[in-house]
Amino acid sequence: RVVAATNRDLEIEGSVIDWNIVALNSGGAYLADCTGTARIMTVRGHDSPSSAGGIKMVDCEVLLDECHIFENTAVSSGAGILMEGGSLVMEDGSVSDNYALVEGGGLWAHADTVELNGTLLDGNFGFWGGGLYLRGGITTLFEVTIEENIAQFGGGAACQSGTLRLDKTTFINNEAQEDGGGLHLASWGEVVSSAATFSANTANLRGGGAFIAESQATFLDTGFHGGVAAQAGGGLCTISSTLWMERCMVAGNWSGYGGGMHAVGGGIVSLLDTSVQTNVSDNDGGGLSIGSNTLLIADRLRLLANWLSDDSTGTGSALFGGQKILMTNSLIAGNGASRAIDTAGELRMGNSTFAHNLGDIRCTGSTTSSIVNSILWGNSGLGIGGADVVVSCVEGGFPGEGNIDVDPQFVDPDMMNFSLQFSSPCFDAGKDGYIMQDELDSDKDGDVIEYTPLDLPGNARVMGVKVDMGAYEIPVDSPSCGGDINGSGAVDIDDLLAVIGGWGTPDGDVTGDGVTDITDLLLVLEFFGPC
Repeated sequence: RVVAATNRDLEIEGSVIDWNIVALNSGGAYLADCTGTARIMTVRGHDSPSSAGGIKMVDCEVLLDECHIFENTAVSSGAGILMEGGSLVMEDGSVSDNYALVEGGGLWAHADTVELNGTLLDGNFGFWGGGLYLRGGITTLFEVTIEENIAQFGGGAACQSGTLRLDKTTFINNEAQEDGGGLHLASWGEVVSSAATFSANTANLRGGGAFIAESQATFLDTGFHGGVAAQAGGGLCTISSTLWMERCMVAGNWSGYGGGMHAVGGGIVSLLDTSVQTNVSDNDGGGLSIGSNTLLIADRLRLLANWLSDDSTGTGSALFGGQKILMTNSLIAGNGASRAIDTAGELRMGNSTFAHNLGDIRCTGSTTSSIVNSILWGNSGLGIGGADVVVSCVEGGFPGEGNIDVDPQFVDPDMMNFSLQFSSPCFDAGKDGYIMQDELDSDKDGDVIEYTPLDLPGNARVMGVKVDMGAYEIPVDSPSCGGDINGSGAVDIDDLLAVIGGWGTPDGDVTGDGVTDITDLLLVLEFFGPC
């Protein structure tokens, strides 16, 4: 057993510390007020009747390099490593098969900073935080794998307050008997994730991949795949939290409510350039289930092929609920039966494509819901209920300003390609004044008041003279094709006759001001010729 006294330098290399039983402090190593490095060290098989079976550090600044801590136990917390104060850097090591009855089977830390680089935490158990338990401070995980850990709360990790930073970190096959199969974040904590993966984590209640309560979460380029939660949120579950997801994928998850995601208790959910697809719910919200007091803001969202396992008991195969839903430049396609979108709140949908769903849209609790500049085509169900629809392409027609009932000419809908052919009647058929605001600052210019500048793939939102209907803007090299009213690929005599024939009405309008007049005529004459 190693004991380092106060204010000592620590240098350990090539040591094996194993099979100790201790009545106080730590079974393997107890370090207090130390600064130094331990390299190629093994700490295994220690039993503590209190905390810290393997290593206990108090107010230390320590680097653990290629160290392996495994098969230690603690009646209380921190079976592998327990850290109070100070800072820890652990590189290229492992914390495995440790068992704590309370918190942090692998690692327990209430410290200033913790950095784990290239480290494996696997097979650990704790009531809170099977792999690791964090309280306060700043913890950074870089290229860390957290695998097959078990806990009541936070199978992979539990974070109570403090900040957790994830960079290229993987949570896989972790299990929570209650909430947070991969991650449990609570008590005003914060997680910032970049290029992380949550895969095949399970929770017997909520949040298969992650459970976030009264906290703030930012996920960038992060995937939630194959998560299972018996009650709610197969991919992730948030309660009274602020969630930002950008360039993320939530796919192949399952739950009782909110197959992909379940967000309730107030707060804001912001989804930018994110896909929610092939998720399944037994009840409501195959893709997303949003609480009646929670705001959802979505720009460039893809809700694809989400389902309800039994559409007779649930609703909202793509999206259920929400106090207010602001959705723009988004694609909702291939989702299952019942109602694909079902909300008792306010829905504002702009420049979106709702296509080839087996269910319809229902807004049952608001008189202010609206759908603008959008395409609704090839869907089953009863149609659209409880929302005003204007300047949109609607199969079967729908009363409202500027609506059309003409095949939008998708490129390849059978292959889920809902971009538009150049000859589409939806080209330049929208109204610029109805483009929604850039609430999520999709182009990162700091302006959230401007109109959304990007379409679903990230191209310019307006390429012709006017905005197109739907989520996809037809790419043109210049606005010269804006005068091509009939989409023939040239501004010609037919377009000129359309302007003359529609004079004083919206029928030949090129500029989007709602009336055909001298301005439209001059534009057709200016751009006369091939596009």
